[in-house]
Amino acid sequence: MKKQNISFKKSFDKAVLESGKALFDNGAVNNIKAKNDVYKAEIKGVKTFRCQVKIEKGSFINGSCSCELGKDGKNCQHMAALLFALTQDDPYKPAGYVFKE
Repeated sequence: MKKQNISFKKSFDKAVLESGKALFDNGAVNNIKAKNDVYKAEIKGVKTFRCQVKIEKGSFINGSCSCELGKDGKNCQHMAALLFALTQDDPYKPAGYVFKE
């Protein structure tokens, strides 16, 4: 999977971004799947949440998540974690990831 330069940080509250970065750093992002401009993943923590993000021309457009914040239509830490993963040279830098296209 190719590293992407994605503009997304302004779309998230600071606390949500920090939580998303911590999730990524702790290896919570799993099973990333890509189709066209939509990326899906499972984010594992106390519970496993399914989220997806849409990226067009290097910008985060929108996303959805099965968590409470995501169900309310807000950008959540799970979406941020997936976006952090997509901007890395190796989205599976922490151990335990599986990539399937």
